[in-house]
Amino acid sequence: MFLPSSPNAILVRSGWLAALPGYCLLWLLGSLAPAAADAQTALSQAEAGAVFARDLATSQQAPLLAPELVEKAQKQLNKAQSLADSPARSAKAQKPFEEAESLFLAAAERAQQLSPALAAPLTARANALSVGADRLQNADWKAADKILRQAADAQATARGEKALQLAGEAEQRYRDLELFAIQHRSLTPARQQIAQALADKVDDEAPETLKRAQQTLLTAEEALVHNRYDSDYAESLAGEAIWQTQHATRLADRIRQHQARDTSLESLLLDSEKPLTMIASQLGIHPRFHDGQAAVTEDLIASIDSLQLDSQTLALRQQELQALSKEMLALEKRLGIQSQQLAEQEKQRARLAHLSGLFTTQEAGIFTQHRSVIFRAQGLQFAPGSSQLTAEHRAFLDRLADALRFFKGFSIRIEGHTDAFGTQEANQRLSQARAEAVSQFLQQDSIAAGELKNAFEAIGYGEDKPIASNDTPEGRSRNRRIDLVLEPARLTKP
Repeated sequence: MFLPSSPNAILVRSGWLAALPGYCLLWLLGSLAPAAADAQTALSQAEAGAVFARDLATSQQAPLLAPELVEKAQKQLNKAQSLADSPARSAKAQKPFEEAESLFLAAAERAQQLSPALAAPLTARANALSVGADRLQNADWKAADKILRQAADAQATARGEKALQLAGEAEQRYRDLELFAIQHRSLTPARQQIAQALADKVDDEAPETLKRAQQTLLTAEEALVHNRYDSDYAESLAGEAIWQTQHATRLADRIRQHQARDTSLESLLLDSEKPLTMIASQLGIHPRFHDGQAAVTEDLIASIDSLQLDSQTLALRQQELQALSKEMLALEKRLGIQSQQLAEQEKQRARLAHLSGLFTTQEAGIFTQHRSVIFRAQGLQFAPGSSQLTAEHRAFLDRLADALRFFKGFSIRIEGHTDAFGTQEANQRLSQARAEAVSQFLQQDSIAAGELKNAFEAIGYGEDKPIASNDTPEGRSRNRRIDLVLEPARLTKP
């Protein structure tokens, strides 16, 4: 809004002051200045009052509950601001500003009077707004607002029964819009996945799996209908529906590939057995499918249950050991004894942490046995029948030699192992040759030879110490290995 900095500017531009003597002109301008400043302040205050009243009416939902009054007030405010922006007409803006303020306040008062009777639809509208329902279905939102305005008009004109009917209708519409918005937010990814699967005709090859996905999505929708404000369960179901749809799509792709290659059903079934075979091999089980996959699955479950029981037993033993260690430490503190053994245990933990940090679990397995450390070099795979070190082997052993710096004073026994294929004598010779090749490399390495001065020993065990079944390719691969056994020197008495 533009307000002239002083009414003096208007008077000077009017031209009639030019005829006055100079001292009269100075006196007149000086006497007008305070009055002009007061007029400007009053106009600014009138505008501020109108704007404040407008904001108050808006906060009371007056645009919905008293729309006619708000519309009249807004027209007066627009008119007043237009006048105030014109220097020649700004003096006329005072009255429309005051009328706008009065109308906005009247609208706010009416809205406040009507709000208790319309509390239910107003609450439903606020809830729907909070989830963005007005942006998702704009036309339906405007229709609900129209019904709410009609309910407010009926309440204002003492048509209570009609107002109650319209209020109930508006409330239901807002609740429907809110539910739609919540479902849209929580379920749209799953709906899109299923729609795409149907477009790709996944149900032609995997109808049952896709049907399960659709049923899961339906359950999610029903969960939101039952309790729209607890969306976690529905969203978890929607995630499950997405996974089921992806599974159906994967099945359909496999079936189509099978049909395109014109392979036998037997090949497809054999492929389905491979994952179970790999898992069984890791557990040291030779799977037999003559009784079907169910029997193999039961064996795997039994093996896993046994491992879990062993793990629980081991955890209990570790807790017992920790308790005993604490008791020993407390006793030694009372007796003033410096524990060489506990200090060595702390060093051992640091050595193991460093060693584990240099290799991934695919490259090496690291175990402890009493005070010894067993390093299973899974990343050191020799070619069949060969003990020749490759460039890849040397890079692996360089890292291992670096790790051995932390095991000064340890003896290092390098053990070679093979699978059960071939004669026992040939396997023993091959395992010995591989162990010696690794031992020689480590001894020749500058770090091992210059800093460690460990006692190296190479032993070939052939096929005598398998860690997996030799009946499967995976098991034989695990048996063909190099193990390093690191044994510390005996502790000396303090």
